[in-house]
Order: sequence, then C-alpha cells, then structure tokens
Amino acid sequence: MTDSKASNDSESHGHIQLKYQPGLPISNGKLCIWLFLSTEIMFFSALIGSYIVLRFGAPDGSWPTPHDVHLLEWIGAINTFVLICSSFTIVLSIEAAKKNDKSAARKWLLATFLMGSVFLGVKAYEYYSKFHHGVHPQNPRSRMYEKPDLHYLAGLQSYCKNELKKAQEESSGDSHRVEHLTEVQDHLVNWTARNVGQTDITPRQVLALDLLAYHINANPRYEENAKQYLEIESAELAAELARTQSRLQGENGELKVVVDELNSVNARLSDLGEIEMPTEDQSNEKMELENKKRELGEKRIPIENRIAESKNRIQAIEGRQLFVEEYPLGEPLSEALHLDLPFVLPSGNTWANTYFLLTGFHAIHVLIGLIAFLIILPMNLGSEKAGLIENLGLYWHFVDLVWIFLFPLLYLF
Repeated sequence: MTDSKASNDSESHGHIQLKYQPGLPISNGKLCIWLFLSTEIMFFSALIGSYIVLRFGAPDGSWPTPHDVHLLEWIGAINTFVLICSSFTIVLSIEAAKKNDKSAARKWLLATFLMGSVFLGVKAYEYYSKFHHGVHPQNPRSRMYEKPDLHYLAGLQSYCKNELKKAQEESSGDSHRVEHLTEVQDHLVNWTARNVGQTDITPRQVLALDLLAYHINANPRYEENAKQYLEIESAELAAELARTQSRLQGENGELKVVVDELNSVNARLSDLGEIEMPTEDQSNEKMELENKKRELGEKRIPIENRIAESKNRIQAIEGRQLFVEEYPLGEPLSEALHLDLPFVLPSGNTWANTYFLLTGFHAIHVLIGLIAFLIILPMNLGSEKAGLIENLGLYWHFVDLVWIFLFPLLYLF
C-alpha cells in the first residue's frame, strides 16, 4: 500500500524512471577497431581504385605484363595461401582463448606471426628482384624508358660513356666489363645513332630504334619490327661489305702504283744525290724528280685516306655482324653481359610507382600486425584476453582481405 502510494506520488510530481542499456551490443574495443577499419577501407579503396583506373585505362598493349616486370604468379599465389592460412590460425587462437586454453592460444598466435613473417620475407625477395632488374621508382627516372626514341638513345649513350669511364678509372677494373661496355657502345648504341642520324625516313628510324630496344631486354612488343629491320640491315650490310672490299682492293692497287713510282723516284734521287758535280741536265732532272715526288706524295694522301675509311667501314660492318651473331635476338643483352643497361618498358614507371605504393602500404600494415602479435604473445592469453585477440584478428582479416584484391590485380592482369 505504501509502495503504491509512493509510486502515485512520484507520477503526480512528474518524475520519470529511466533504464539505461548499451547503445551498441559490442565492447568499446571492438567499436574502436571497426571505426579504424572503416577508415582503412576507404584508404585502400582509393588506392586500389586509382590503380584500376590507370591499369584498365591504358591503351592496349601499353601496360607491363607480369613477365615484363619480373612478377612470378606462383610466388604471389604462395604468399596468398600463406595469408589465408594465417587468417585461419588467428581464428583458432581466438577460440582457444575463449576456452581458456592458454597454451593453444599462444601456439596458434605464434603460427600466425610466423606466417606473416614468411609473407614479408617473400615480399622482400620480390622487392630485391625488382630493384635488381631496374624496375623501381626513382627521381627523375629509373632505368626504364616509356618508348624507344631519341631520348632513350641519348640515355643509353650517356650510360655507356659514364660507366665505361668509371670502369676504366677503377684501379681493380674489370676487363670483361670494359670489353662488354665497349662492344655495346660501338656495335649497338653508336651504330644505331649513326643509322638513325643518316636517314630522314621515319619508319626506318622507328624500326632501328625498336631493334635497339629489343636487343637490350627482349620485350616482345618490339620483336616483329626488330626482326624485320635486322633482316633488312643484314642484307644491306652484306652487299655493302662486298662493295667496300672490292673498292678497297682497287684503292690498294692504286696506292701500289703510286708507291712503286714514288720508290723509283726516290731511288733515282738517291743516285743523283751521290754525284758530287752534277751536270746541268742532271740538276734539271733532279728538280723534275723533286716536283714529281711532291706530286706523288700529294696524290698518295687522299688514296690512303680513302683506304683508311674503307678499312674502318669494313671493321665496323664486321664488328656489327659479329656482335649480332654473338648476341642473337631474343636473349636480353643486359642479362647476357651482366650490365644494368637502360631499357624500354611502356608505362613501366607508372607501374612501378603504383606497385610499390600499394604493396608497400600493405606491407606496412602487415608489419604493424606482427608487432602487435609480438606484444601480446608474452601475455596470459586466457579467456580475459579473448576480446583483445579477437580485435587484433579483425585487423588481420582486413589485411588479408586487401591482399586478396591486390594479388589478382597485380599478378594476373
């Protein structure tokens, strides 16, 4: 009776009884991790979306294939499998913690940490491979050029000149490196520069530059043009070599006539020089012979110059033919000679920038997860820590999910 009266008094005075309950049926820690992951989702969505626009907005055939940038699909598949397994082991760790099985929780968490470490180790190997092959971002550019043009040719000339000078100046210089650089400079780069500069036929210039690019890194995009130009060049050089050798033979014959005549004149002058009291006729003869000797000397110089030019051209042609024979098309010259030559890779710098940006940020997130694992591994992973492991598991699942998107985009398209 008293309680009813008190209740009526409370209602009559306008007081309301309030009953509070949580706004969301999750803990504060889980709420924070979901808010954090929502920002991360937007961040990676922007990065992946930008890559998709760049990748599928590029003209056909102008985006590097995995082979061009030394990406091995099976390595990426192994890394994907490792991350998927790590998502499974983190779930096993959570379930063990909920059952208060501390030993099992720590064991599965350690397995997750080890798998994440394997992932980063494989990624470090891939990064090393990219830098080793010159596929990496660099300001103002790496060794990659967008197309085989005069800028690329100038870059190759500058590279050969600087590297050759550096190799020659080293006290313990590598004679093989100097030899290889000289071969590339004389029989490939400078040869192409002379051919490109001696013609105004644009299609021919394109073919010559495509041959240069294909010779260096065997990019299939330039294979057809390279083989076409090499076939034309080989036929022309064979014909020119035959003509030059024939001309040289004639020039040598012409020089022999002049030299024989000059030797005869010198012999007669020597005889006249031994006469102590020459007659007037002998003096006149000597004067005529001196004039003839001068004329023959003047006649000899241009012949010798033409012979030197013919010999230089024959040497250049034979050097080029030997170079092409020794390093046939289809075998990347950079690898054959162990030289870090600049190479042509359409959209290569754009690919490298986006690849290292995407995988770099993802690797940082993996590293953060591994650090978090290291921090909680020494803890008492009983049921009271199950919520902490679960929150960390949510973060790890997100990291794995991002890679599920990155793998096909980077390795399969």
